[in-house]
This record gives sequence, structure tokens and C-alpha cells, in this order.
Amino acid sequence: MVKNHLKSLSAPKTWKIKRKEEVYITRPYPSGQKMDFVLPLNVIFKDFLKYCKTSKEVRMILNEKEITIDGIRIKEPHVALGLFSVMSINDINEHYRLTINKNGKLELKKIDKKETSIKPCKIQNKTVIGKDRLQINLSDGRNILLKKNEYKTGDTLIISVPKQEVKEHITLEKGTIIILTGGKHVGRCGTIEKIEDKNIFFIDDESKTHQTEKRYAFAIGIKKPSVTV
Repeated sequence: MVKNHLKSLSAPKTWKIKRKEEVYITRPYPSGQKMDFVLPLNVIFKDFLKYCKTSKEVRMILNEKEITIDGIRIKEPHVALGLFSVMSINDINEHYRLTINKNGKLELKKIDKKETSIKPCKIQNKTVIGKDRLQINLSDGRNILLKKNEYKTGDTLIISVPKQEVKEHITLEKGTIIILTGGKHVGRCGTIEKIEDKNIFFIDDESKTHQTEKRYAFAIGIKKPSVTV
């Protein structure tokens, strides 16, 4: 049986928490993403936003206020906010996107309300189903069916939430803007200079060229980022 908590010292290193102050911390419900890239709402409200001191207070907020993740109202503190997903506290008009910083830690970045209806998702896999159906497996655990077979693994789809309509297709290629989700350059943004096999060379905002593994690159825009990260 899966426990509802885990030891703070065993929590993912991407969680920016005070590990020695409390023995246990909330375990997120399974979400289709690695635990390294998610944060349960209980942790967000207590350890990140500092809006609550106890789990009881978090439950009260979730029951009394309109808290949504990717446009869906949530009342359970164990539900997790995934990487690049949006959490909205609609009663006070606060909106956050979960991203990752240059220290490899998850962080909440405030965004404008107009950006809450879209989300970037990386294509992890795809399967042809019949003659005119394509199943796309996305980085946040979603599976969506499409008719066009023009998408490649590693590309990014900007989808509407919660409807899951494709708003933009960003190809992983030379000139694409990326953010790194792993490796020694984690959290950095840059523009792809070239791709060689499983490696990517990118130019950062200081005009320096770096090399990283292709699997760490998450496309977020063409001439400019399509979302705030």
C-alpha cells in the first residue's frame, strides 16, 4: 500500500524544502510525470507560498477557494502540479507556472492570467492508430488523438487547457528556443545552434555556446518563448 507521506530527506532533490525541520512531507498522487518534476499542493501552499502552516489550513483553502490546475478545480492537497503546468488562485487573481531554475530546483513563476489557458508539452512518443489517427504521448502524462502525422518525438505542442486543443507546434531544430530540464545546464534557456545525433549545441543569453544531451532540451518557442518559464 502506498503511503500518503514520505521522509523529507528522501524527497526529490528538485524540491526546495527545509529537509531537517520536519521528518515527513506530503507524497504527491501519481500524475504521469516523474516525482522530480511535480509538487503536491500541500507542499506548495505550506513550503513555497507560505500561505499556510498546517495541512488542515491547506484543506480549508482548497475547499473554500477556487484553486485550479490547468483549468480544473482541485480540492485534494495530494494532487500534484507538474512541470510547466499552471496553478491559479482565482479568488485573488494569482497565477503560477511551475518551472525549474539554474540550480535544478522547482520554482513557481508568476504569470499573467491570459497565459493560464495554454501549456507546453513535449512529445515523448507517438503511435499510428488506423489510417488517419495518431496517438501522441506527452511529457505530462497526457495522451491525445490527432489526425495529422506531422509531429516528431522531441517536438513541443502548445495545447489549450483543459480542452487539449493544439495551438502551436514547435519543432526541435536549429533556431528553436529551448529550456534545459536536466544535465549540468539545467534551467538555462538558449537558442539551438545545431543538433548532432543525441547532442544539442545551444547559445545562451550571454552568447556562449554549450553542449548538452538532446533529451534535456524542451522547446518553448521559435523567435521568442511562447510561454513564461
